[in-house]
Amino acid sequence: MALSGTFQNYPVSSFGLYCEWSGVQSVTGNYTDVTLKVYLSYQTAMSLARNMLRQGIISEDDYRKIDTIIAKKHEVSSCSIFRFESPKSLDNKPF
Repeated sequence: MALSGTFQNYPVSSFGLYCEWSGVQSVTGNYTDVTLKVYLSYQTAMSLARNMLRQGIISEDDYRKIDTIIAKKHEVSSCSIFRFESPKSLDNKPF
């Protein structure tokens, strides 16, 4: 049995989940402790932030801060076509 691995589900570029997993076997206890780390891609994370903004859970300033942090984490350039637009321009767009 493999004790580590990764898998991802990207229906489109930069959108989806990335998972890493590892396991530690106990031969004497006859069990395996499995750890799963799940990472959201940039666009998935920003989709959640957009929904929170629309629901009034976060402010536009919070949205911009989230965008900056998530883009840096996923190495998405500020001029990338994959970056979302400003919160004001999202008002009339269906997502």
